[in-house]
Amino acid sequence: MKINNFKHSLWGLLLSLLSLIPVCIGIVVLINAKELTGVILYSLFLILVIILSSISLVNIQWANIYDDKIVVRNIFGVVKEIEYKDINKSFKINATIFSIKMLGICKPYIVLSRYKSLQKSQIGDAYNRKKYKYVILPMSIRNEKIIKEKYKACTGNELNF
Repeated sequence: MKINNFKHSLWGLLLSLLSLIPVCIGIVVLINAKELTGVILYSLFLILVIILSSISLVNIQWANIYDDKIVVRNIFGVVKEIEYKDINKSFKINATIFSIKMLGICKPYIVLSRYKSLQKSQIGDAYNRKKYKYVILPMSIRNEKIIKEKYKACTGNELNF
């Protein structure tokens, strides 16, 4: 089964791609006006927008739920992998999926960790990274039910969130 977070990471991708349009138009206008300092400034903005767009692309992730493990991938490859027998802590959290200054959009997520000492305050955002000590998946009743069933089939124990 596949779980994806595309609808949650769509905001960042759309805003970064929409900001690409005025920056490119600005560069073309300034090249035609032969304004060197403006072209340099807009080129720096273009580099920043490209970096933000690539981060938004990395944030588009999907999880494959197998009988013995969960594998999280993005367009560049495997991000995180956790076997059911290695899960020592699990909980639900409202994780930040998009944030601009004081405005933050949070959605419910399931966190699965190998470490018993993981606290809710250590969860950075709703996206998996290789350096994180946990796997975070979008919360739904269907996802929760499937993960609990696979965990029980693999380990024989109940998984509580």
